[in-house]
Amino acid sequence: MRTTLLAVLIAIATITAGAQTLDEDDRPDPDVAQAGLAWLIGDHGKALRHFQAAAARGNAHGQYNLAMMLLLGEGTAAQPRQAVAWLRKAARNGLARAQYEFAELHFEGRHVPRSLSQAAWWHGKAARQGWLESQLKLADMHMRGSGVRRDRREALRWYVLAAAQGNAYARDKALELGRRFDDI
Repeated sequence: MRTTLLAVLIAIATITAGAQTLDEDDRPDPDVAQAGLAWLIGDHGKALRHFQAAAARGNAHGQYNLAMMLLLGEGTAAQPRQAVAWLRKAARNGLARAQYEFAELHFEGRHVPRSLSQAAWWHGKAARQGWLESQLKLADMHMRGSGVRRDRREALRWYVLAAAQGNAYARDKALELGRRFDDI
C-alpha cells in the first residue's frame, strides 16, 4: 500500500516539477518533464534515464525522483544505498519533499541509522518551508521529546502552522494545547 501511494506521489511530483521547476533560462527542465511522462505510461527505464540526466545536472526534482525510483526498484533493481545518496542531495538542495522523506528514513531507521535528532533536523527544514507532514511530525516530536527537547510551546507553534493549512488533527491538537496553557 505504501509503495503504491509513493508511486502515485512520484507521478504527481514529477508532473508538477516539470511544469513549475524553471532552469536559469526560464524553461521547464526537459528531462524531468520527459521522465514524468515516461513514468506515467509505464516506461520506467526511460523515466529512470531522464531523471538520471536531470539529477546529474543538479536538478533537485530529478534527484528526488531518481532516489525514489532507486528505492522502489522501478526501472532497475532496488538500490537503497544509491537512493539514499540521491535523496540526501535533493534534501541538501532544499527540496522540502526530499527533506521530509530523508527525515522519515532517519526516524524509522530505514537504509540509514535511526536518528531521531537527524529526523527532527530534516523535518525542521521541510516544516519551515511549509511541508505539512513535517510540521505535524515535528509538533508530535516536541510533544513527546523525541529527538528534541520536550517543548509544548514549540509543538503548539507547529500545530498552529499545520492547522493554518486546513489540517483538522493539527487544529484539534492546537486547541487542546491552548486550553492547557493560559499563558501561551
